[in-house]
Amino acid sequence: MPGLNSAAMGVAATALKGVLLYAQLHSGPAGTAGTDNACTSERQSITWGTTTGAGSFTISSALNFTGGGAGNPVYSVTLWSASTSGTFYGELILAGDATFDGSGNYVLSALSFEGGDRTTSVSPASVAYDSTGGGASGQLSSWSWSHTIGADATALVVMVSTYSNPEPTITVTCDGTPMTLIGSRFNYYYDGFAYCAVRVYGLLNPPTGTKTIAASATNFCYCAGMNSVAYKNVSSFGNEVTNFGTTDVPTITATTGPGQMLVGAFGAHYPTGFTRPSGTNRFNVPWTSAVELAHLYQDYPALDRQGETTLTTAAGVGHWGSVGIPLIP
Repeated sequence: MPGLNSAAMGVAATALKGVLLYAQLHSGPAGTAGTDNACTSERQSITWGTTTGAGSFTISSALNFTGGGAGNPVYSVTLWSASTSGTFYGELILAGDATFDGSGNYVLSALSFEGGDRTTSVSPASVAYDSTGGGASGQLSSWSWSHTIGADATALVVMVSTYSNPEPTITVTCDGTPMTLIGSRFNYYYDGFAYCAVRVYGLLNPPTGTKTIAASATNFCYCAGMNSVAYKNVSSFGNEVTNFGTTDVPTITATTGPGQMLVGAFGAHYPTGFTRPSGTNRFNVPWTSAVELAHLYQDYPALDRQGETTLTTAAGVGHWGSVGIPLIP
């Protein structure tokens, strides 16, 4: 089989063990420089065991971290050449929903690298954000806005939040190209006068440049708000998940995989607005009487260490509905 053999992989393993000397814990993604979300616990020195097979190796003893925040999350470990500063060599996502114990301690009992005499495979690039449109709102039955879509964008997502009676059929286009309804939470609340709904539309390989996004409803909406977000490296849309309720912590959870991005569209009946989104806020519009309901659109990269990703936010007292869509690379 073509590719590097076991001897070559053993040489590579020895070289890696010579530079991967310290470990740092993080409460969230470490970022490209490896310094984001660093926990207060100090880096711990690493002792690696003997290389086996085709370049596999593991730590020879557990790493005992102290000085963390009691109960704080532990998301990942980064590998470094020195106890402070030094060269950043990469980030590993830890399994499970780990936390520091009540005394601020965390024990990393397993850390290993699996070698192999095989050819290199390339995984699809992870989904990435491109741009957000200008949005539209109002007591209308048709709306339009401008969106400058990047040259590398491969998907366009539109969120539409409405308050109407009856529920209309809404069509959305990008530069005249029809978009597909890929998720919806109809009638998440009826107040005796009108129905609240959240819709999400998608389009793969949208036209790029400055384009007009247009929406049209089969009947007048008492309140409506909407906007668009473009993404890179998307090959398909995953299955929708929906939720609704009256709690102060609106939530959406979806099954996700490596490289995916979960987008979450949240609408609410009469709170002043959403606060503290757990993902990246792409637009967050407060309630305006006779114009639009509060609506929030956020996204977050899938957590590869588990089979699902959750987006949350906070809202005042009121009814809410949410739609989640995984974007698949």
